[in-house]
Amino acid sequence: MQFESKKAPLLAAAALVSALSVVSAPANAGLILTLSDGSTTQTVSDANDTNPFDGIVSFVGTIGAWAFNFTSGLSETDHRHAV
Repeated sequence: MQFESKKAPLLAAAALVSALSVVSAPANAGLILTLSDGSTTQTVSDANDTNPFDGIVSFVGTIGAWAFNFTSGLSETDHRHAV
């Protein structure tokens, strides 16, 4: 009887881990660029940036006291089509 009571917490923990793995939220795998001057933050995704190509995120604009900002980020996809 004592052996069975020691297995109960282990089984409960295994059941909890299994349940959490089933109901976990999907990962956001999209390319996102975040720029900040310390008080103002601008977040740009590949879907709403100034660059029309997939896998390249670009931002052109102002952030806080900065009058002009050009920033780009590249993913590991093949970018030969963007040249």
